[in-house]
Amino acid sequence: MTFQQLTAKIVHRNPYYQVSHEQYRLPNGTTGEYYGLRGLQSVLIVPFLSDREIITLQQYRYLLQSNSIEFPAGRIDANETPLQAATRELAEEAGYTATVTPVGWFVPCNGLSDEHCWVFRADHLQPTQRQPEPTEQIEVQITTIAAFIQLITSGKITDGMTLAAWQLIHTL
Repeated sequence: MTFQQLTAKIVHRNPYYQVSHEQYRLPNGTTGEYYGLRGLQSVLIVPFLSDREIITLQQYRYLLQSNSIEFPAGRIDANETPLQAATRELAEEAGYTATVTPVGWFVPCNGLSDEHCWVFRADHLQPTQRQPEPTEQIEVQITTIAAFIQLITSGKITDGMTLAAWQLIHTL
């Protein structure tokens, strides 16, 4: 079944994404409306201090009104490659430079957004100056892999992008 796009209009823009209002027609003639987020492309970095320790972030998430345990992540800026964005985000949020290697990509929420998230593994970490954005409330944590897995199984890690990236790291 294929949707035929009839109209598309950007109804909101901000520095991070656009909200699109679209009308479509199905092969049976039924029409409908769709709202979606367009234009956001992101990276997520899994930083390994050693074969037993990783860097995680505890970050306050406004929409959830709570803290979330995550890996460093962020948007790809205009004229920036995913690798450049991953290197920048790792330094800004976690305060590390590293050898950054691509792992794969996934679509975080394909019913809501056309976003692609590129996943990178970071090794040989070296401390650098953190430069989080003013709205980012982040605590950098060193976590053992065993403790990280326990946080997943106990339901304390709920961020879908972090869970998807961890799966990619261990599948490939």
